[in-house]
Amino acid sequence: MSQINPKDLNNQQVAESQCHTKAELKKCTFAWIIDNYTILTARRGGILKSSAFCATNDDFKWHLEHSFTRCGGSTYVAFELRPNSKEEFKKHGSVSGNVRLSVLKPNPNRSKLLTKTCSFTLKIKGSQLCKFSYFADVTQMGKLAFKSQDQLTILCELSYVKIRDIVNVSSPCCSSSMEIPDSSLPRDLGRLYIDDCFKDLTISVKQKNYLVHKAILAIRSSVFDAMFRNDLQGSNKNRIVINDIEEEIFEEMLHYIYTGKTKNLDELAFELLPVADKYDLKELKIMCENVLFTKLSTDNAVKIMLKN
Repeated sequence: MSQINPKDLNNQQVAESQCHTKAELKKCTFAWIIDNYTILTARRGGILKSSAFCATNDDFKWHLEHSFTRCGGSTYVAFELRPNSKEEFKKHGSVSGNVRLSVLKPNPNRSKLLTKTCSFTLKIKGSQLCKFSYFADVTQMGKLAFKSQDQLTILCELSYVKIRDIVNVSSPCCSSSMEIPDSSLPRDLGRLYIDDCFKDLTISVKQKNYLVHKAILAIRSSVFDAMFRNDLQGSNKNRIVINDIEEEIFEEMLHYIYTGKTKNLDELAFELLPVADKYDLKELKIMCENVLFTKLSTDNAVKIMLKN
């Protein structure tokens, strides 16, 4: 059998077509100063839109929207982060990142208060854009603005990742090329969830026991990882008890840990959100938030805000 010289391999055409995927991390800060703020609080209606802003060397623009929402006889201020153009957003399909909105104190140091930080994934859903919302008490906002000569300053600190596929159009696709099958890894892990073989830990939740793999839970959740490494359960290393989660919610979380997917997210998002936060399941938390934001209304806004 003849052997292949690595030098010869470098001179061969490796592929007839290719795709270059590029991930870009962008960061920016934006301050929105609203003068005569008490006029807005008196009206308590309509939507106020900031000017567009973007990260350095990025053509993807954002803006903030200010509005009021009523719930249970009370009025709350809502700030929403939105892409500036839906058509521009469609070129990207999905943008993920972190946003922190803060009200600046009316003093020389301009320190932050009423800060909320959240991970988000924005994507087209029907004709609407999923959005990140920030709620605050309207009376408190008015008092803060009045102390600063009736001026309210909102600071937006934003970091996000854009992913683009840059296709090499100079290399034509070959119709007879072999199609690469999808990875079987998600299916294989899903089989581990169903099959009891090699499971080395029992988790008791309410009246039910669940056999799981320590390694799977540890690699997916930093909380479980720390729990197993530090042996927080004492000498019994092969069994832990969780009493603050309902069985249905725990099963949904466990299914996500093994498969990366959920079965009943639309119905369980509200109860699943704090569980995802507690066990540091960031992607699951974002999935819950997206579902809740699409269902956001004046009737449930405060309830969702307190849960989050």
